[in-house]
Amino acid sequence: MAQLISADLQKRLHAYETFRNNYALLQKVKNHSISDDELKKIVDLPFLFYLYQGEKLIFWNSNLASAGNNPAYENKIYDSTHIERDIFYTLKDSLQIDGKSYSISVLTPIAWLYPFENEYLTPYWEAAQQIPNSTEVLYHAEKNSYPVYGLSKTPAFYIRVHSQDIKPTTPGTLTICLTLAAIILALLWLQLMALHIARSYAPKVGGWFTLCGVLLLRLIIYFFGLPFQMGELELFSPNLYASSAWFPSLGDLMIDTLCLTWIFLFTAIHKPIWIKGGIEKQPTIIRYSVFVLALIWLRICTFGFVTLLQSLVVDSKISFDLNHYETIDRYTIIAFLIIALIISVTAMIFYYMNLQFNKMIPNRWLKYLFALILSCISTAILVSYHNENLIFRQAVSVWVVLFLILLDSKHLKISREFLSPPMVLWAVFLCISATTLLQHFALVKEQETRKITAEKLTNPSDDQMTRYVFDLIIPEMQHDKVLSSFFTQPTAAFRQQLNNRLGVFYLERLKKYQWDIYLFNANNEPLFNSDSLTIPELKQWLYSPVSKDSIVFLNDNAHNNNAHVYLARFRAYNDSDHVIGKVFIELSLKKSDNETVYPELLQPSNLRQQKMDQNHAYAIYDHGKLISQSNNYSFELTAPSNKNDPEYEFKNKNGYSILYYRPNKETAVVVSYRPEHLWSITRMFSFVFAAQIVITLLYTVHNLILYSIYKPRRQGRKKKIRPLGTRLRLTILLIFLGSFAFIGVATSFILSFQYDRSTTVRLTASMQQMETEIHQYLTTHDGLKDETRFNQVTHQQSFEYFIVDLANRLPADINIFDNHGILNTTSQSHIYDKNILARIIRPDAYYKLFYQRQSSVIQKESIGNLNYQSCYMPIRNVATGVTLGYLNVPYFTSERDIREQISTIISALINVYVLVFLVSGLIAYLFTQSLTKPLQMIISGFNQVNLDQNKPLEWPNEEDEIGRLVHAYNGMVKKVEDLAIQLAHNEREGAWREMARQVAHEIKNPLTPMKLSIQYLQRAVMQNRPDVPALAERVSSTLIEQIDNLSYIASEFSNFAKLPEAKPEEIELNAFLEKQVQLYNGRENLDISYHSEDQPLLIFIDQSQLLRTFTNLLQNAVQSIPEDAPGKIIIRLLNENNNALISITDNGSGISEEKKEKIFKPYFTTKSSGTGLGLAMTKKIIEVASGAIWFESEEGKGTTFYVQFPLRKH
Repeated sequence: MAQLISADLQKRLHAYETFRNNYALLQKVKNHSISDDELKKIVDLPFLFYLYQGEKLIFWNSNLASAGNNPAYENKIYDSTHIERDIFYTLKDSLQIDGKSYSISVLTPIAWLYPFENEYLTPYWEAAQQIPNSTEVLYHAEKNSYPVYGLSKTPAFYIRVHSQDIKPTTPGTLTICLTLAAIILALLWLQLMALHIARSYAPKVGGWFTLCGVLLLRLIIYFFGLPFQMGELELFSPNLYASSAWFPSLGDLMIDTLCLTWIFLFTAIHKPIWIKGGIEKQPTIIRYSVFVLALIWLRICTFGFVTLLQSLVVDSKISFDLNHYETIDRYTIIAFLIIALIISVTAMIFYYMNLQFNKMIPNRWLKYLFALILSCISTAILVSYHNENLIFRQAVSVWVVLFLILLDSKHLKISREFLSPPMVLWAVFLCISATTLLQHFALVKEQETRKITAEKLTNPSDDQMTRYVFDLIIPEMQHDKVLSSFFTQPTAAFRQQLNNRLGVFYLERLKKYQWDIYLFNANNEPLFNSDSLTIPELKQWLYSPVSKDSIVFLNDNAHNNNAHVYLARFRAYNDSDHVIGKVFIELSLKKSDNETVYPELLQPSNLRQQKMDQNHAYAIYDHGKLISQSNNYSFELTAPSNKNDPEYEFKNKNGYSILYYRPNKETAVVVSYRPEHLWSITRMFSFVFAAQIVITLLYTVHNLILYSIYKPRRQGRKKKIRPLGTRLRLTILLIFLGSFAFIGVATSFILSFQYDRSTTVRLTASMQQMETEIHQYLTTHDGLKDETRFNQVTHQQSFEYFIVDLANRLPADINIFDNHGILNTTSQSHIYDKNILARIIRPDAYYKLFYQRQSSVIQKESIGNLNYQSCYMPIRNVATGVTLGYLNVPYFTSERDIREQISTIISALINVYVLVFLVSGLIAYLFTQSLTKPLQMIISGFNQVNLDQNKPLEWPNEEDEIGRLVHAYNGMVKKVEDLAIQLAHNEREGAWREMARQVAHEIKNPLTPMKLSIQYLQRAVMQNRPDVPALAERVSSTLIEQIDNLSYIASEFSNFAKLPEAKPEEIELNAFLEKQVQLYNGRENLDISYHSEDQPLLIFIDQSQLLRTFTNLLQNAVQSIPEDAPGKIIIRLLNENNNALISITDNGSGISEEKKEKIFKPYFTTKSSGTGLGLAMTKKIIEVASGAIWFESEEGKGTTFYVQFPLRKH
């Protein structure tokens, strides 16, 4: 860490050297002639500097700290020091500019250590965030210290780090992005491997590979953690969310959900590996028993997911309060994405389980009845043992049955087409279900939060913020000079002025309390108190020795009707620190409270008080009487009390949900809440549906990337293109989503721009009002006479009182600076007292006002992480035109307001756009249907076209595009009929010529050896050879063999010329292929395996022709394997998009590239024998049955033939 600090310090010191050596820029600074761009660069320098001419500060570049002007040194002297709680490395230097001597004080920031921490003020070290804030800075080497070097070899200072405070290194944005990219690439590789294994071997093998791989990765992460300190991110903090050992953080829940989704998505792609058949053939008792067990498992999964959603909402710090968009952060978005994944996995589980249920119990209504009865019984048992919400559990049970009913609906058939109407309706149903659960859990959490609020309201002693403010203001009041003067010379008029002063300067910070002040001199005599001394604690303190200033909470109702009272006491001192009196302050809750206790910027995060929103209000009753209330709800003046009333009671009244909390007989707290059920449900549904859209888009992108990488070539198979209607709907919705993103960004930009303009106008108007009142006050008190008189008046306590009162009336914060930029008076002194800002004006604003003579400056500024707008205006003597000082009004709430407004508008746009998305989806569907319906009509006409006679299509409007297309179609059909006769004639002639040529060629081959044999026999007879009988026998045998060959050739040509008339019938492919494989089992040196769907796949085809087809394919596969090599043939049967897909893979010699294009042509063969008609005839049989055939082959490795048939619909 010392090396990090050294490197950071050296970089800043080098930046100073560069700045010091820029003589031209220093001249401009000295002559006040720098441009606005140069001014911005100077303000943004990585160090703070203050330029002096003698004792006069003439330029500075920051108001975050201040440095005095010690005598300049000829040589640079480095010294490390603490300045105003922060840590700086200081440098005193001298400069010569235009022959004049100047001194410069440089503060190089080492660490910013604010007096407290909240969301705006976060202590940190400049070198690295992981450096503990408890790190000590030492001037000399001590034990366990490490040197920090500047530009010299001598250590500049030393640091000592406490090892127990060292924070784990949190990865930066670049590390996170690179790690995520590496993880995504690794998972993509794993997915590609699983896909390759599933296609090369068997889907079951790929499925087990995926399951084992995912579980192994999850276990590695669970036991060893994520790499590169990713586990140190807040996403993996149990403080944000933790529900069990397996879900110790939101990040772990996200990983587990992604793993589960991954497994089920693989299931969705290769569902045959998981769906086991045969249960429908089991006895009834077994089927029903398995059904009950499966239903119990389904119920466990359902309530497991419901419990998971409950823990996300109720038991976490993740905000699901969509009524207050400013509370929504990135973890809310992540939680909604996880919820979208959970409901997707739930839907997949229900879908696959329902497929099995239908096999177990074919009677669907009996299935629903059993499911409902079993769910009710198990719910009743669970509630009786755990005392849980019966209505909620029963509602979930009914939802399970409803889900099963919808899954069996023909109109809601699940498909892979996400934009189809059934899938959109399923998405809406699932989102409505998730919304209902989330809304229910949100209401449960709201009720629990109200209970906690009610308990805190009855125990204000836990109000640590009040004590914190008191601890700040008591030391200030003790040494208040006006208070000391009153104790010296008390009068009634003086007492009235003193009360106003103490209220404005000190007690105004406690805006939710009303106060009474009791003053006593050193002899315990009252000094013009408004009432007599009646509080016992006050009497006890008054007459007892005072040893300690303190504050106590009074909760004794016997002497005070207001049970919420603080009593503070302290001693007042004179200039000699002698006690001159005692001060008692009684604080009691106001009747109406709508304010926070303390400015938000100055509240420590551990004491931060949450403002009650406008939908909530509370009232506190003591002895049945209303003593305090908040917001605008009309509470009753008296609270009815009943001894039998429960401690907590919720009631609905006039659209409000009312909580009655009765901790005892005397006290009651009523907390009202106005639920916005319709808007809350709408917002919740919008976020869930938007998350579902995002998940769907990510899944689509995943598939595009995956299948663009792994896309095996398939010979003879065309690329699949989505239907026109789907492409149109997808285009419309993508345009819609794109427009939403553009409008959202544009709205944010425009709103920010408009808000800046309106803030500028509002600030200008406020500034003018303040300037007018301040000018009147200064004129009245002769404060505009000259600069000296101005400084005198603005330093007076009466002017400070006026400024504080003016700031409270507007309300706003006001700062008054003198003509040199030094702070004279402020209405919010704590920002400067706590050294959050130095008591000097912003340098860029001062330069524009003083040197550029601008009449006003409005600019963006920041304190810590708080960005805001600030307005400056000179205070001038109108008569002389001389500027005497400057008025500054910082508008601290500007960034928060614009952030809240932008988030509100964006969230509202999400609500509107989800509704518009659904409407647009419906309109897109109707539009595409109206557009594609006539195209479907034309396609149907094309399918029915024949060469004999065709019926022309009709369309009412012949002038539009569809009418012209129909007209062209009818004309084309007429031409087809005319050309059919000529074409048939030409085809017959061509066919006969080709047939004659092929027959002549095939017959000529055996005729030649026959002729030679007969000639040879004829010569032998003529020569009277003795072996003529034997020779005649051999020739006869040869002739018979060649004649048989001619007969075979004739049969083959006859079969190819005209296939026998098909007699199609319903055939179960599973059993058919299994019989074919059995014929080849047992062959020596051949291993043939068969993998098929468990569910029957039926096709409609002629059985004899199908037999001929697979006989040819299997025989070709066997013959392609070399005789000396072990043969391996794999046959697979899959259900792919309602098509039966058969693949036959061999390890033969393969097919060369030049032969692939000819493989299905008649008379082409790769073998030494045969007619080359086998594959041609096979292709013709398949195509007649509306199927398709293609192949993939790699020479030397083997070939895979694919055959596809449309499945028979039940």
